[in-house]
Amino acid sequence: MTVEHEFGSNLDVSLGYIGNVGRHLNGGFNVNSAVPGPGPLDPRRPLFNQFGITQGIFDKCDCTSSNYNSLQVRAQERLGTNYTLLASFTYSKTMDFGEFGTPTDQYNARLDYGPASFDREFVFTLAHTVYLPFGRGRRYLASASRMVDAVLGGWQFNGITTVYGGLPFSPTLSNNASLNSDMSLRPNQIGDPLKGISQNRDLWFNPAAYAVPAPFLFGTAANNSIRGPNLFTADWSLSKEFAITERFRLQFRWEVFNAFNRTNLALPVNAVDAGNAGQITDIAVPMRNMQLGLRLGW
Repeated sequence: MTVEHEFGSNLDVSLGYIGNVGRHLNGGFNVNSAVPGPGPLDPRRPLFNQFGITQGIFDKCDCTSSNYNSLQVRAQERLGTNYTLLASFTYSKTMDFGEFGTPTDQYNARLDYGPASFDREFVFTLAHTVYLPFGRGRRYLASASRMVDAVLGGWQFNGITTVYGGLPFSPTLSNNASLNSDMSLRPNQIGDPLKGISQNRDLWFNPAAYAVPAPFLFGTAANNSIRGPNLFTADWSLSKEFAITERFRLQFRWEVFNAFNRTNLALPVNAVDAGNAGQITDIAVPMRNMQLGLRLGW
């Protein structure tokens, strides 16, 4: 559902809700996982007691689901013939049972229901196109010579600036010994992992807010229950076309990615029992880089 409105002759605004539901999505389960408990694993495997099978049996099925709901706002402003802005904002939530993997508890997939690993709560994008006001027919240097116009006239400044909400991640345990199974577990949450800390690369969440569950339990920490750092990037370019002949035109482009050279942090170490738990040791996108290009058109 989308509602559009035009303010004056240059500003267009649209507001919409977009949602979808996925059913019978591809998934799978290990139908011979050992149920958590004491003693050897094999006697706790369902197919071992029936058929003596000791290995895992992965059963593929179209048996999972997902849902997506979003509020989307879009605005476009045209300032004369030389300047165009296009802004969009999306506030959304994508929920699923964990894609492309097996559940934490092979016999209770509901434990993994939560935000999708690619879910971002918000995305703001600002795109701009600016024809610089220099050269023949422009505000400045309108009567410039051919040589001056060839150097300074006809430049176009384009760009996309984007702010993304952080990706979610799950607190985990690298040591699954307390479960005594071939399945995995998450820790118990015993406090607020964000309380009393200033989120930075040295400590994004407090691992002391988690504890190893009692023997043979999967833990209470929810799937994808913490958000990682936001991401900001500005990819801008400066370009100009040169007329070689009536048919052939040469375009020069100078492109700058992550123009502000912002350090966009990746997700932190999420194993709460690791020595560097909560620390961020990588970046999500490269630092500033540039490229020059030529394109011949005819």
